[in-house]
Amino acid sequence: MKKLLLLNILLWALQHTICGQTQAADKTQECWEKYDQKTLQLNALQLRSKLITDSLNTLIETLRTNTEHLTKRINRLSGDSAKYQPKIKIINNLEERTKHAEELSANLINDTTGNGFRKLSLIKKTDSINALLAKVNDLTKTSTELEGFKSANNKQLADLKSFYDVSFADLLKITSLDRLKNDSQVFTTLAKETDIPQTLNDLLLFKQAELLLSNKHNKATIESAIKTLQPIINREGTKQLVKLLNDYESLTKNVISTFNQIEKGNVLKAGKTPDLINGKKDKVLRAIEDCVYDNNIDLTRYVYLNQVITAVKKKKMKDVDDDIQEIIHQLETVN
Repeated sequence: MKKLLLLNILLWALQHTICGQTQAADKTQECWEKYDQKTLQLNALQLRSKLITDSLNTLIETLRTNTEHLTKRINRLSGDSAKYQPKIKIINNLEERTKHAEELSANLINDTTGNGFRKLSLIKKTDSINALLAKVNDLTKTSTELEGFKSANNKQLADLKSFYDVSFADLLKITSLDRLKNDSQVFTTLAKETDIPQTLNDLLLFKQAELLLSNKHNKATIESAIKTLQPIINREGTKQLVKLLNDYESLTKNVISTFNQIEKGNVLKAGKTPDLINGKKDKVLRAIEDCVYDNNIDLTRYVYLNQVITAVKKKKMKDVDDDIQEIIHQLETVN
């Protein structure tokens, strides 16, 4: 029994010793961790201290540079102060004149005799007279300019009237529709409507009607143009123009008929030999020339028909077997 008790005591002592050693090891580990933490904090403080020191050094250097710059500027301004003396005198003079003007104004207000106000009234009247004189000068200048324009306009009108004071036949040769429209606008702008030469109006009617021969036939438009030409029917060339307009439709149909005959002959191809090709080209040209001659088509007046005939010739001379149905179709759609 005593041995058992002694054994228990020894076991308890051994356990107590082991626990003590474990606790000591834990405390040692905790101390090392605190040491490492303090070391990191110290390093951070040292780094921060270095950054602050560098910033302060930079700031000190900047302040030193700025101080030197300001010192130089102060010295330069001090040396150049003499240059500003004339400007300072001018400013002082302006201040004195302003003060003087204020005193004069105060005197006028406080003047009980009325002389000051009479002087002020005279000054205002003088200013009004000067303003009126300036307006008179402006009006005189404007009047002079208007006289110049009027003189130039009168000369232009006189030249135009002289231009149209020739025969109607001659004017037909030397005028264009654009020229006539422009001159009509000049007369309308610079003169009374009654001053526009009748010859100019008649030429406009003639040229506008003649222009229809440069376009594809349009029956309604041509009939209207013929009516507008009636007042000038006795003018040179007008009756001939009316005949050209009346014949336009029938001539167009005759040209179409000729082109169709050419196309019928196109069924037989010309072949490859030069003689056959040239022979067929000659037939095409002869057919067109016969059409123009037999129908007495004045290609200088029938501008549109001339363009169409020229296009067919060019097409056939390039390739005598080429198709011209599209051109025929355009002519057949007579309006």
